[in-house]
Amino acid sequence: MIREEVKKEVEDILKRDKEYRIIQGRPCFLTKEKGFVRLDTIGGGTDCIVVEFAENEEEACNNRFEDGDLFPIDEGKEFIAREVLKELEDS
Repeated sequence: MIREEVKKEVEDILKRDKEYRIIQGRPCFLTKEKGFVRLDTIGGGTDCIVVEFAENEEEACNNRFEDGDLFPIDEGKEFIAREVLKELEDS
């Protein structure tokens, strides 16, 4: 699945620069405000990377993430990674 490959590549880019923890087997990136961001995918003709937010580690461990921005995978992994990095800095 291409969107899963793109998600993994974006996560790998983010891991180079951002603190993260593995929560429920998935990398979750720490925000400036001590929340967490993780990436997911949406298929069905839209093929997007979805940025999901949890307010704190407890919420993240309880899988209480809220959907945020959507990025079509055709925007490219570098663009998506830059935008997610901005979100990590702003939240």
